[in-house]
Amino acid sequence: MPLPGFFRSLRFRLLFASLLIQLVFISLIIGNSLRLVDAHLHQHVDEHIQSAQSLYKTALAAPLANRDYATAHEILASLQRDSELDYLMLVTPDGQRLAGTAWKTEQPLPQAGRDPVNPELMHVILPIELYGQHYADLHYGISLRFIAQTRHDLIVQSAVISFGGILLSLLALGLSGYWLTRHLGTLAATSQRIAAGDYQLPLPQHGPSEIVTLSHNFMQMSQAIAQRITDAENATAALRDSNKLLTGFIDALPDIVVLKDSSGRWLQINAAAEKNLGLENFPWLGKTHSEMAELRPVFREFHLNGARSDEYAWQHPGVQITTEYVNQNGAPARIIETRKIALRTQEGLPIALATIARDITETRRIETELEHYRKHLEELVAERTNELMLAKLAAEQASSAKSQFLANISHEIRTPLNAITGMAHLIRRGGLSELQEKRLDTLEQASHHLLEIINAVLDLAKIDAGKFTLKEAPLDLDALLDTALAMVQGRARDKQLELGSQRHWPTLPLLGDPTCLQQALLNYLSNAVKFTARGSIQVIVETLASDATSVLLRFAVQDTGPGIAPDVLPRLFEPFEQGDNSSTRQYGGTGLGLSITRRLAELMGGCAGVDSTLGQGSTFWFTARLRRSETQQDAAPLLTPSDSAGPVSPTAARQSDTTAQPYPHRILLAEDEPINREITQMLLDEIGLLVDCAVDGQEAVELVTRQQAAEQPYALILMDMQMPKMDGLEATRRIRALPDLQSLPIIAMTANAFAEDREQCFAAGMDDFITKPVKPEILFATVHRWLPGSEQRPVTR
Repeated sequence: MPLPGFFRSLRFRLLFASLLIQLVFISLIIGNSLRLVDAHLHQHVDEHIQSAQSLYKTALAAPLANRDYATAHEILASLQRDSELDYLMLVTPDGQRLAGTAWKTEQPLPQAGRDPVNPELMHVILPIELYGQHYADLHYGISLRFIAQTRHDLIVQSAVISFGGILLSLLALGLSGYWLTRHLGTLAATSQRIAAGDYQLPLPQHGPSEIVTLSHNFMQMSQAIAQRITDAENATAALRDSNKLLTGFIDALPDIVVLKDSSGRWLQINAAAEKNLGLENFPWLGKTHSEMAELRPVFREFHLNGARSDEYAWQHPGVQITTEYVNQNGAPARIIETRKIALRTQEGLPIALATIARDITETRRIETELEHYRKHLEELVAERTNELMLAKLAAEQASSAKSQFLANISHEIRTPLNAITGMAHLIRRGGLSELQEKRLDTLEQASHHLLEIINAVLDLAKIDAGKFTLKEAPLDLDALLDTALAMVQGRARDKQLELGSQRHWPTLPLLGDPTCLQQALLNYLSNAVKFTARGSIQVIVETLASDATSVLLRFAVQDTGPGIAPDVLPRLFEPFEQGDNSSTRQYGGTGLGLSITRRLAELMGGCAGVDSTLGQGSTFWFTARLRRSETQQDAAPLLTPSDSAGPVSPTAARQSDTTAQPYPHRILLAEDEPINREITQMLLDEIGLLVDCAVDGQEAVELVTRQQAAEQPYALILMDMQMPKMDGLEATRRIRALPDLQSLPIIAMTANAFAEDREQCFAAGMDDFITKPVKPEILFATVHRWLPGSEQRPVTR
């Protein structure tokens, strides 16, 4: 039977608990009070006994001494009347009763202490001594009824007071409980309405601070709950929209997407999965692979493989699996590339298995075809590569053969040219008539022209073969320009042409290839002198651009010649092209100078061109980028007018003869060509040198060894490169290997004019290099520079 509502209320529970607490406390207070009163009364009795006993002893001492027991009886009766004594009895030690009151004679005297029958009576025995002798005992009983009365009064008063206090407390608690539970009831009703969804109820704002605080907190809690519910609803709506968007996105994917729970039951698929897996009209939701394998025998193998791969994917997330399945219409099996991803909580508990699959049947087919094509292409590439390698080898062999052919042609032409040049010099020294001088000049000019052709062809071949390398050395542009002008000064003077220059470049150290710059400038100057009949030729050098590391200079040669027609300008810088290619042209030439100049300009980071007006003249120009030098260095040596390949006038020849000084030294000439050997020996004889000749490298080594053994070493060796039995390079190496011959000057005098030939000579141990045909003045100057005692002799090779 359920209790009434009041007995189940908080108010009743508070009152009942308060009543119990007060009863416990009142019981404790009354009990403790009774304990204190008893202790106090018993202490009072003990004190009374102590004080009365001395009185009793004094009062009974005389009657006992006189054996006046009647007087003793009166004293005892008097003591009983005046105090709370219940009885008195005077007894000898052997039990004889001497006097007494209120105690029956037939009753035995009790022992000292509380009476077991009457707790309100205490028995006391007082020994009485006379003259130090135990004479008698006084037995008496003290009534304790006043203690019981006192306890009774205390209990009654405490009960009345406690009852009144309890009533007052219950009244106060009832009122306060009603007041308190009234607000709590309001809060309870409010909480019920909040649970029903009403979050805007008013709460009490007045009363004790605790109730106000509780109401305020309750209101904040209701508002927070309302906000959270609103946020949850918004989040739910957003999640619903997101799921809808995700579902739409998954459905739009061309790949198959399947989502399964941790038990392997299918939860979601997209449109591609329905189409490719034949699930349009199949109840797949909540089923496993095993269940669908029984219901769809056509896809049985696919589902069984899927079940096994699912289990494997849970153990190895991110596994890629290739599965084959058969379509419902009996079509050939299609290949599916599957990636299964196990989704887990942060604690590692399984959530779902996401499967993303792609039909790669067509891709595999294409890959197979591509592999077939690749193999076929590799075969074609290998075949073509082999053909290209053969073609490259053939081209390299052709290029090598071309280079070797040009080197051989150069060597074979330079060798007789050397004989012509030397013989012309010797003929001049014999004395000639004016007519013979002119004929000899014609001969030398023809040989010079032939040499120019050979040099131009070799330069162009080296550039085309990529063997032309630039050297970087300090430049003296003033000296370079002066030298170039000096080289054409004689021919310009013969035609009464005025030479001039305009120089506008920064005064700072520059690095470049002085030989290339001089050759390009000489090509322009030589053409200007050749094609200009009257007027002037100006060389203009100016700065086009400058930065922190380099300077771009423009070199231009301006003439007052006939000019060039506009239709000729585009092909003017092509190899073997001239302004006039007709059979009736006025000027000769190979047409290689401009092409070489353009190639050199491009190698130097620039370009070349021409500005011309027919009938007024032309300006040929090229640009070169020169690197800035961090330090000031001595400029590289330049080609001097005497070094040029031009013909030597009779006056210059005679001047060279007068400057040649006799040298009483023995030298060795290693030369296999008889005519060149004879002419070179005759030239050296003229300057007083003692010349021994060797026809090959082996004989040269033997002669050097013999002279060294005779302690008459040669002062200098002129060594040809190309000789039978042993070439000049090997002979030089063997001579350098002999004792005390490391400093013997060895000068290459050869018709091999390539730069690599010069490098090979220096690498073999030679000290200098002279190219055939050799001009006598160059030969004399070189020999003079290397003979012992010369002030111009270099310190090292």
